[in-house]
Amino acid sequence: MDNEQLEEYNAQMELIKKYINNQNSDKHLAGKVTAKILNLYCDVCNVEARKNIKHILAKYRVRPTRDGEMKRKKEYIQDFDFISSKGFELIQSIQNSGYSKKPNIYMLKSLIKAIVVDLNKNGYQITFNREAKRSKDGLYKFISDNYDLIKSYIDKGTKFAV
Repeated sequence: MDNEQLEEYNAQMELIKKYINNQNSDKHLAGKVTAKILNLYCDVCNVEARKNIKHILAKYRVRPTRDGEMKRKKEYIQDFDFISSKGFELIQSIQNSGYSKKPNIYMLKSLIKAIVVDLNKNGYQITFNREAKRSKDGLYKFISDNYDLIKSYIDKGTKFAV
């Protein structure tokens, strides 16, 4: 542990001690702070969290991977514009002509999951990846990446009421 990490650790510990010793502190927030202490300790000491520490971190949802999630999203999506994508055009084309409402993101996720499950039953190996589940951009990028398979599945005559 170098001096910079030690100073950061000591500063964080002082703030946390002040917060915990305050009588007006909320118990749930005190739990979050305790989880942050444990997380900080594991980071500074380069120690893998034990089972009971992981339980506390999970209970109070301390997620050190937020930056990792954003980085993963940027790597997958990059400069993708979903409105001008082939996937967006495909989804617009499957709308029922008598139904003017555009499909929302939850309808699309269910539709694409159903298509992926059916294609996998027929021997294709497609995985519905993490970013496709979490964002609209990711979902349309997934549709565009697997455009030929999804388009051929829809063109077989399967009608969806979206």
